[in-house]
Amino acid sequence: VKEELSADELFEKKKAQLAELGMAMLEDPESNIRSLNDLLIICNDTDQRVVKLAIMSLLAVFRDIIPSYRIRQLTEKELAVEVSKEVKKTRYYEYTLIRSYK
Repeated sequence: VKEELSADELFEKKKAQLAELGMAMLEDPESNIRSLNDLLIICNDTDQRVVKLAIMSLLAVFRDIIPSYRIRQLTEKELAVEVSKEVKKTRYYEYTLIRSYK
């Protein structure tokens, strides 16, 4: 009984962690883009219930944060050009989004 209780407690803890990560991503996707990696790590859990919830959370997050425009890979010439902080931040966001999606 104690093992089942601790397993249920662990499940609830991971479920709460998934909710926190998902909410953080939806509040400010560009600042919390690294949370996608945390969600992907949780997808490799041994508990199938946790994996199912993590995949569903990832789906909801991707659906809400993927931009409506097409993200393309930058050329070497474009990467060599100096850009503003905002453009760097957007490029990092897009790169992380694509890498996590793959």
